[in-house]
Amino acid sequence: MRNDYSYIKQLLDVFLDHPQPDLKMRDLSQFKDVDDHKFVHHMEILIDRGLICAVWPNEILTFSRRIDCYLYPSSPIRLTADGHDFASELAKSGTLKVISERFQEEGLSVVIEVAKKLAKSRIEKELNKLV
Repeated sequence: MRNDYSYIKQLLDVFLDHPQPDLKMRDLSQFKDVDDHKFVHHMEILIDRGLICAVWPNEILTFSRRIDCYLYPSSPIRLTADGHDFASELAKSGTLKVISERFQEEGLSVVIEVAKKLAKSRIEKELNKLV
């Protein structure tokens, strides 16, 4: 399955817009109820890259596979500091467009680096205006 960075942005927006610092899997039901496979794929790569983690100590986020369904982790989940950085940058005007148009076929680690460089460039431009 290919990565869908628009979908990832939508997932991360739920975390950013949530009134609490963590959420439960049911808070993401609009994604998992539509396409379990797509949801699990994208959640697992976000977990693999350390952008999402479990709230409970020593809890490992895993999606157990069954014949016709997935079992979801029971721990509340949250964005890590890196997850907040990436989600915030994806929320900036133009970032998702650049990623979608020029880096759609790249893996998540490359896209995270692209987002960091876009943020750094934007910040340097803003700082130059102040000096």
